[in-house]
Amino acid sequence: MVLQSRTILAVGAHPDDIEIGCGGTLLKHVDAGDEVHALVLTAGEGGGATPSVRKSEARAAAEVMGYASLTFGEVSALELSYVRQAWNEIIERVIDERSPCRAYIHTRHDRHQAHRAAAECSLIATRSVNDVLSFELPSTMHDFMPNLYVALSADNMRRKLKAIAAHASQAGKLYMDPKYVEARAYAWATRAGCREAVEAFCVERMVE
Repeated sequence: MVLQSRTILAVGAHPDDIEIGCGGTLLKHVDAGDEVHALVLTAGEGGGATPSVRKSEARAAAEVMGYASLTFGEVSALELSYVRQAWNEIIERVIDERSPCRAYIHTRHDRHQAHRAAAECSLIATRSVNDVLSFELPSTMHDFMPNLYVALSADNMRRKLKAIAAHASQAGKLYMDPKYVEARAYAWATRAGCREAVEAFCVERMVE
């Protein structure tokens, strides 16, 4: 029996958020034949590189990841600090176009205001999506309590690190260091009781 492929959407506030937060899990979807679409709400203004550079890096990362599409929301990163209907509608348009059965989004439990705003907008916009899972980032707070863990193979982790490395303008930041990324993945593995690297999620909604 051939399993039907699924359509997956990942929403990130900044160009590197998706790969850092759930890149390994998305690679598993791609390897399984699922159609993965990425929506990046901003071009990461204020992040130490021009929007054109950040977008170019995001496209390079998308090539590594094997996304079916990469969409930029064209929201200013300097304004993404609260919920706004226009931003909800950007996410809703992509959902209407792609009809995903699962969405990976930011968690509200985050110190970064843009991540919190992206989470709130995504929760509103994904109300018609069966499965909604929120991912963690280095800025996620301690009250993020995951209830779903995804184990990553050594190849998943290698490709995730390659996709993260495509965001070269951000390479000097601690959380971009491959050792740091792997350390976080194995810290979650300890929590999950798993010998492999792990990505952790909170299930916001799951319809069987």
